[in-house]
Amino acid sequence: MKIAHSAVEPQEFGSRIWQGVSKPTRNIFLSLSAVSQLRNSVFVCLMACLPLGSVAYAASPAASLAQQAHQLLLNGENEAAESTLQQAADIDRDEPSVIFEQALLDDVAGRHDKARKGYDRLQTGPLARAVAVPSAVNLVALDQFAQAKKAFVTLAASQDAYEAGYAQLWQLWLTARTRNGNSAVHRAKLAEAASHVHAASPQQHAITELYAGKGSVDAVFAAIDSMNLADPLQRRNARTEAAFFAGGYLQYVRRDYPAAMRLYQQELAQPSPSIERPLLEKALATLSVAAR
Repeated sequence: MKIAHSAVEPQEFGSRIWQGVSKPTRNIFLSLSAVSQLRNSVFVCLMACLPLGSVAYAASPAASLAQQAHQLLLNGENEAAESTLQQAADIDRDEPSVIFEQALLDDVAGRHDKARKGYDRLQTGPLARAVAVPSAVNLVALDQFAQAKKAFVTLAASQDAYEAGYAQLWQLWLTARTRNGNSAVHRAKLAEAASHVHAASPQQHAITELYAGKGSVDAVFAAIDSMNLADPLQRRNARTEAAFFAGGYLQYVRRDYPAAMRLYQQELAQPSPSIERPLLEKALATLSVAAR
């Protein structure tokens, strides 16, 4: 896809246009139409809406191909995405958007160790800010929970309300996943942690209530319905995210493994480019082995 010269104006996460939208998971966190415009020391991330400045860029051939690969990935055409991205790498494998897109593709394909190398390469470059969320989620996929906790602590302090709330949900999940003490103590700890979450959407609020012991899984999905997401992809990503966090509550807090498995299976029956999808697959595989 050809990218024309364009100027991208800064927007706030909390602005009306983004309210109720599942940003960190949508389109695997980032629209590559923005990534393809990242040149030299300046980056603009449309979905993160945290630009360092507003500037016009011309996309490089490698970045344009990376954008095409990203769109193919969103359409579920993973093999075509891999092929297109290889063409981009043949032109310039050190192009930041190519590295980023390859890391995303590796994560989707379950090649989490390889994806980690890509994210690490971008930690200090122009995409350092954009890579923060998928990098943190990748650490969870690698079972590097201590490092993931540190990453989400940083993200939870974000000035962007949605990103901060999303990171705080991850902190609840990590607390549940790495539980200590008996069930009563564990639930009290989660309820206390949930009381400090600043939810930025109905979906985040419903998930927070669930971990606080006041909500339900049905309420989480009802909250998504109340958000009136017109884009089917947005709705699908929101449901994947919800299934992951709600399933985690069932699995690690309630220890209702059959219910968690049903929720994971129901969600995985539908296609989604959400960054939580590989984690749903991993969780279901773990529960399936335990159930044998």
